[in-house]
Amino acid sequence: MDPITVPYHLAIVALLSLGALLLIFITIKKLFKYKYWKWFWISTVVFFFLYTINVGGAMVLDMYYQMDLNKYDLNQDGVFSGEELTPAEKTAMQRLTNDVGRNLSPLFGGIFSLMISTPILVIGLTTTLIKEKLMKKTDSQNE
Repeated sequence: MDPITVPYHLAIVALLSLGALLLIFITIKKLFKYKYWKWFWISTVVFFFLYTINVGGAMVLDMYYQMDLNKYDLNQDGVFSGEELTPAEKTAMQRLTNDVGRNLSPLFGGIFSLMISTPILVIGLTTTLIKEKLMKKTDSQNE
């Protein structure tokens, strides 16, 4: 039985993203000081949160598939032979080795997270500008 290994290309990216998220939360009062930058930081938090979930999920799924494949290694020698070669083992092996999506999750996770966080930034800035113009308009009418 092979030991379960952590896919480092996913773990490093997930930990860096989590670190950026924690750094933002530590300095949140300073970052949210200005109203226009507030929406930038909110969309950045959304980006890093989604990115961490996406890449971290791919990492956990890879480790789960390794653990699932190890169940079929009956004599625990790391090689599948004889009665260990079953359709279930073949399916588990295919799930582990066909991992293009999991390996490319740092790239596609970034694209997905950007697609979600960019509209949040645009909508937030737009609503802030509209509210500000409405406030100025009502203030000028009250005078």
